[in-house]
Amino acid sequence: MISIRRVQPISFLSRSTLLVRPSATSIFKYSTTAVPPRKSYKANTTGLKLFWNSTIPVNVKYFGVIGISAYSFIHVHPDILITVLPPLFIGSYLGYKYYYKKVAQTEINKVLRTYNKEGERLTNGDKIQVKKYDESDVWNVLHGIENEFDHFKIQLIDVIEQRILNYIIKSKDEGHDQYMIRKLFIDQENDDQFSINIHENEVETWIMTKISIDPNADPYDDKIEFIKFSLPFYSSKDKTIRQRLGTIETYLLEVPTDEVNEFKEYKIGIEITPYGFLSTKETIFISSIDNEGITKSKILSQGQKTTEDEEEITL
Repeated sequence: MISIRRVQPISFLSRSTLLVRPSATSIFKYSTTAVPPRKSYKANTTGLKLFWNSTIPVNVKYFGVIGISAYSFIHVHPDILITVLPPLFIGSYLGYKYYYKKVAQTEINKVLRTYNKEGERLTNGDKIQVKKYDESDVWNVLHGIENEFDHFKIQLIDVIEQRILNYIIKSKDEGHDQYMIRKLFIDQENDDQFSINIHENEVETWIMTKISIDPNADPYDDKIEFIKFSLPFYSSKDKTIRQRLGTIETYLLEVPTDEVNEFKEYKIGIEITPYGFLSTKETIFISSIDNEGITKSKILSQGQKTTEDEEEITL
């Protein structure tokens, strides 16, 4: 059994630039509404979920609950309310806690399958590296990166693009051509190229928690970081004509180390779900990519190259 501890969204999220999500104009077309990502394990994989989570304002949902409650108080006999409400509230609370824990464990298990505490079953093809945030870094200053969350997002989007393209190329070379994923990411202007049309400012859900992967571990021992977030991908980068093709859900499980490095390592899993209004088609889950090294973000790669060049000059 995996122990899960809920935590509040990372503190630098509140200082981040507001994110964008499809608005009420259309659930297939793109337009922008400034909203932060939902703290949820459930992504907008269907049009119905997108409509409920992104189109209907939260205030409307609250007013609906208040209206139903008020109607019940007015039209239901007090004796019935006294008898029914307490067990109903307690049952709802316990049911939600059980449901949340079940969903969280299911999501964590998707990336936990080949992971153990020492990382012995992990290969380089399982892992990614992202650079730790340094506000004095010249790259951040030149690109207007003002906080840790934006710095993290940009690197993750870059890594996702690399992993998906490497997976498509690897599958084709090995004779396991994945027609569905090729169809989703093929470039509309050039059939011989693939294009991953995603953006770091379109994250729809984001949740981070700390977990212990050892069921016998002391509850006060250090826990490792688990992050899940989702964002849509589109048919084109042109916001006026593009259509939503599906949702990319990314799972990150921290690989702890005792060494002091400028980067953090995660085991990564990427789940690609084609878009459907009421239901979704078969999903694709990308975990390990055979014979591939650790996927590094371009920020980290450029930083390491710059450091190597400086060392060569010094010598």
